Amino acid sequence: MRRLLVALVLMLALCLPSIASAQKKQKDPVLQAYLDEHFAGLAKKLDEISERVATLELEMSKLKQLQTDSAGELRNAQNAARNTDSSLTSFRLSNQQDIITLKTDVAKILQDVTALMEGAKKAEAAAAVAVPEAPKIEGYITDPPAEGKDICTINKGSAVGVKVGMRFLVFKASDAATQVGLVEITEVLDANNSRAKILHSKPGLKLEFSDIVRAE
Repeated sequence: MRRLLVALVLMLALCLPSIASAQKKQKDPVLQAYLDEHFAGLAKKLDEISERVATLELEMSKLKQLQTDSAGELRNAQNAARNTDSSLTSFRLSNQQDIITLKTDVAKILQDVTALMEGAKKAEAAAAVAVPEAPKIEGYITDPPAEGKDICTINKGSAVGVKVGMRFLVFKASDAATQVGLVEITEVLDANNSRAKILHSKPGLKLEFSDIVRAE
């Protein structure tokens, strides 16, 4: 899962500079069609990642249910063993063979209890496997701040859980390791767009179109 996310980030980092360059040129129908197809491919990959996370969550639910069922069977077996031991001590059997038979039954029950306990431990260990964290929200600036203004727009909205007050780190599109500044969401415009206020930016660096934004 994390490898897929890293690959996706690298793809975005490689593609966004070319998109920014394309914006400066006169619109070309062929180029626009290529960009539309490219973004459709990226959206499909994001959908695949979401489906894999949903599948993992379903598997975790099944494992937890298995753990619950195993724990119930274990309790029943332990109660049966205790009841058998209690009956064994309270009864006075004249036939030695009956006593041996009962002891054999108790030993068999204890073996079953041990097997159930081991199964419960395995189920618990499987349920303890952590579900991979959902990918952090990442996008880019679609409308940079005008001269002397501190408001910009990013391409993420309610569809991925963006809310007012969330903060995003801003990095250069040409160098994803270079942080430009920090913005805070002031308005969620729709499913795919939000408006943000620039809290601070590094001296000499401006927030530009296609700069990468990552949720804190």
